[in-house]
Amino acid sequence: MVAVLAIAGISVGSNLLTAGASPPNLPPLTPAELLVKARTAQVTGLSGTAKLTSNLGLPALDSLGVLGGGSDTSVATLLAGTHTAQVWMDGPDKIRVATSAPLAETNWIRNGTDVWSYDSATLTATHATVPSNAGAVTDAPDSTSSTPNPVQDDPVTFAQSLLDKVTPSTTVTIDSTELVAGRAAYQLVLSPNVADSTIAEVVFAVDAATGVPLDVKVTAKSTGSTALEVGFTSIDFSTPAASTFEFTPPPGATVVQAASPADLLGTGGRQFDGERHAKVTRPPTDGTTPDATPPSDPTGTDPTASDPKSLASHVTTVGTDWTTSAIITGANIPSQLGPLLNGADRITVGSTSARVISTTLFSVLLLDDGRVAVGAVSPTALAALVAGAPS
Repeated sequence: MVAVLAIAGISVGSNLLTAGASPPNLPPLTPAELLVKARTAQVTGLSGTAKLTSNLGLPALDSLGVLGGGSDTSVATLLAGTHTAQVWMDGPDKIRVATSAPLAETNWIRNGTDVWSYDSATLTATHATVPSNAGAVTDAPDSTSSTPNPVQDDPVTFAQSLLDKVTPSTTVTIDSTELVAGRAAYQLVLSPNVADSTIAEVVFAVDAATGVPLDVKVTAKSTGSTALEVGFTSIDFSTPAASTFEFTPPPGATVVQAASPADLLGTGGRQFDGERHAKVTRPPTDGTTPDATPPSDPTGTDPTASDPKSLASHVTTVGTDWTTSAIITGANIPSQLGPLLNGADRITVGSTSARVISTTLFSVLLLDDGRVAVGAVSPTALAALVAGAPS
């Protein structure tokens, strides 16, 4: 499922790091030993509270007047500020994430092949189906070369996807030890040796007992400060009850059948593209899949819901290691981002041009031919990568 924030646990909340706490005394490890420990960490179940902090140099979207009342379930809301969530996980195909706002709550739930998002402020539930052989909601062509996404990945996946970039182009060191979520952890530091990368360093807090990355901090080269942090504030490795992942739309809710699980990430129950959503006025009463057919598919079948490769076919990766960037075709831009595009700079990309959204960490190109490119590189470097990619 599309996990929105880092996974964490609730049972050790009283053991959070307090001011003046001494760093734990841990056995020394080499960077290679700690890398192996982190990359081979396995989690079967956990639950808790997590935090995502974004400082990308973008204005808060509510200051732009693009967030209405109640809650908002799109990725746009995660681009600035600090956000917390409750998260539960039982293996890779049972995950629940709940975020709260005043008088509202948003849930994302994956239970086997069923994926739901629910916004209590709008009483809207969105449903999609994940292929039974898919390990994640949005499959990438190659998990070792795709761009890590803290919004879309759980913290372990996000951390390990960054660890996969450890090559001769990366300096790896161990800084010190610390307490994170009440647990002793090593600080593993990855520093890219790539001029075009916007990342100065990535610091992992690796749990000394399990090897699970408890926290990830990404420092922007342009500012020297943390641009993105995703991690646990508390953690419990107990497996949640099976009922945690059961979801039936409440009476009176509007149910939307999405053509793709990725739609749950950006739409939040809103119908941005009428050709890809079918609204169901009568919610199911027995917990089964809503009876709806996307209007664009008269056969009643949706290839993106049954073929895990169909989602990946819309994503092409360019660059290597820390310059790896994604080019997406057929992307729907969330309407909340509209104000950020007003007056956006334009840049030449091969024989075409693009509008630029530039942050301290990521560059985004919205090409005139409809493609979207994103990477942790400068806009000019990203334009060069896109220009050299097959069209």
